[in-house]
Amino acid sequence: MLRTPFRLAKFRQLSASMNGSGMLARLVFEIDCHHPAALRRDVYLAYLPSAAMSTRPESQSTQLPPRKPRRLLRKFLLALIGSSAVVAGLLYTSKYFRDLVVSEYPPSKPVFSRIESLIGGWYDEQPTKTPPKPITGDSVLPFLTEKPDAPTDDVRETPIAEPAEESHVEQLKNVPTVDDFVQMTHERAHAVPAERITTDIAKGISDATSSVQAAIMSLESLSSATRNHIEGLREAMRAGDDSSRSKEKKWEHVSRLAALKDKAETRAGEAVQEATQYLDALRESLHQLEQSESFLDSDLFPQGIRSLGKLRYDLDGSILEVRKLQNELSMLMRYRDLASKTHETLLKDLTSIHENTDLDRASKDGSSLSIGELNSLIVVAHNQIGKLKAILAEVEEKEKVRLISALESQRRVDEQLIADYLKRELEQERNEFRLQRFNWELELREAIEQELRKTRAQYSDHLSKMLRLKQDEMEHQFTFRLREALAQEKVAFTAALSGWTKRMEAIEDVVDGRAELDRIAKETQALWIACEALACNLSSSVPTVGTGLSGSATTGPLSDYVEAIREAASTGSHPFALAILEQIPQEVSKQGVWIERGLKERFEKVYRVCRRVALVDETSGSLYTYMLSWLQSALTLDVFTNKYLRTWFKSPSIPQLTGESELADKPNPPELDTFSLLRSAKAALTTAKEQNINDDEQIGGDDSDDGIELAVRLLGQLRGQARVVASDWLDDARRYLETKQAVHALLAYAAARGMSTYEKRL
Repeated sequence: MLRTPFRLAKFRQLSASMNGSGMLARLVFEIDCHHPAALRRDVYLAYLPSAAMSTRPESQSTQLPPRKPRRLLRKFLLALIGSSAVVAGLLYTSKYFRDLVVSEYPPSKPVFSRIESLIGGWYDEQPTKTPPKPITGDSVLPFLTEKPDAPTDDVRETPIAEPAEESHVEQLKNVPTVDDFVQMTHERAHAVPAERITTDIAKGISDATSSVQAAIMSLESLSSATRNHIEGLREAMRAGDDSSRSKEKKWEHVSRLAALKDKAETRAGEAVQEATQYLDALRESLHQLEQSESFLDSDLFPQGIRSLGKLRYDLDGSILEVRKLQNELSMLMRYRDLASKTHETLLKDLTSIHENTDLDRASKDGSSLSIGELNSLIVVAHNQIGKLKAILAEVEEKEKVRLISALESQRRVDEQLIADYLKRELEQERNEFRLQRFNWELELREAIEQELRKTRAQYSDHLSKMLRLKQDEMEHQFTFRLREALAQEKVAFTAALSGWTKRMEAIEDVVDGRAELDRIAKETQALWIACEALACNLSSSVPTVGTGLSGSATTGPLSDYVEAIREAASTGSHPFALAILEQIPQEVSKQGVWIERGLKERFEKVYRVCRRVALVDETSGSLYTYMLSWLQSALTLDVFTNKYLRTWFKSPSIPQLTGESELADKPNPPELDTFSLLRSAKAALTTAKEQNINDDEQIGGDDSDDGIELAVRLLGQLRGQARVVASDWLDDARRYLETKQAVHALLAYAAARGMSTYEKRL
């Protein structure tokens, strides 16, 4: 169907002619228009004068008697209809008015929703933007979605998109609602930081510039390849009289140029797509910066707008140049297809004529056709000429229509190019206006800030004067009230101060007592630690080694430990500990004492020597006495005598003494000789040693101390040279026992003092 654009002038002429003849006409037409309301208004205005002219004679011919006017009812109806129309128009066109009605009367919201679903949307709502669909055609460029060589028989009208009319007055009237404020707050909360946006804009400008330059170079290459293809195609189509080989070479050259053009088109499409992505990213960054609060302070915003407009302008210009060449190539390809189609038709007719021709047979004049065949061919040619003459007139009419269609198609293409050029220039103007608006906003902000500074200064002066007056008044009131409040507070404070003073004194007493207890507890802990260190040194199997003494026999000097205990007890709170320290001999502090292991090892030697001098008395007998004593010690076997020879003795044997033995209670106590005492002392020391033989780190206990103590008591009963031999061992053992006893007393004192202090602290 051929659709022609609507013309108002033609419609006026047609309507005037129809109404002048007294006919009621109804026009049905198909118009591509984006504003039906505006079109109906124009049609009505075009039809109104002629309709009025046509109805005037009829109204004059059929006059009725005048009626009594009903002015009051008429005015009321007109006012009601007019107000209803105004309210309906406001509801249909103004979102602010609808929101106001909903806020005042909430039940009207579902009614508006129902009306919106019935009428298909409100007038002020913008159409939703559909996401761009991917290009599925053979061309990768956005401006070549159809194949240029596809022939089109029917010519269709391409609608030209008219710019939408923007109602700035309505935008000013639309006051943001609560939802808009909530959305704005949400966007600001999730807004990208200004520093990051500035970095993105700087990077986006450089990336977009490089990508657009590359896209322009690719488009120039595509333009050059397209021109070469057009020139080659023209030369190939003009070569009508050339040889077949020359034509074949030219068409091969055209094929190579077409392949080069396709490759250039692919590269240009990729470059344009990449440049478009970078430009969109730059536009999005600029939009984010414009939404931020500090976009007026940014120097990159005008630079980004200027760069975006220039790059978009240059890229669109290159694209439009390529589109011109593509349109020219498309027309040339259509002409080539039409010529090839005509040529194929002619070849088909000639082939049908020569189907029955016998090429092996020749006429007399050397022709491959006979006379009958030539006559038939002439008849066919005459018939064909007659048919062609009849067809020629029809073809001329068709060609006229086709020419008109081609011109119309070319006109639409030109109009589309013009629309694209206009869109390009409008975009450039929008960018210029955007920059100008940015400058206006800067100037307006500076003017507003200057006015605010002036107003602030004036307000500050006025406020300072009023504050001084108010200050004087308040000072007088405050002074009077302060005196009264001070008198009352002084009395209350004096009473409270006395109470708090007593409380503080009680708290200080408690704190001082607690501090004294803490001090005594720390002193007691230090005393216990020092005593424990001395006890561990005495009980250790490897004590501190003194100069010239065996490491496994003596403790070494104990002066450091004694001084540590004396220093811990020197605060005056531990007289008992100082008294015990005074009882420790000086030689113990300087030289140390023999430990348990050393005493036991030393006792073995004392035991052997005492047995050898058991018969020697205090007066130191003769050599014979010494020899006899040695012989007796050599012949005396304690184990053999106790087990096998006890029954041979007529007198009862001397029992082995322990710590619980009581010989005085017996009726006939045996006489204690040297061998019995030595054997009992050795048994006491050996028993204590066997109890701890598996402990490598032996710490002496009460059992070992009892064994040494029993050995000291037994060896103290010796007489003669045996007593002289054991005297040194007895002195060392007594010093060890005395020191150990003093240490145990100090430990018990420190533990008891610590427990008493702990109970007091609780």
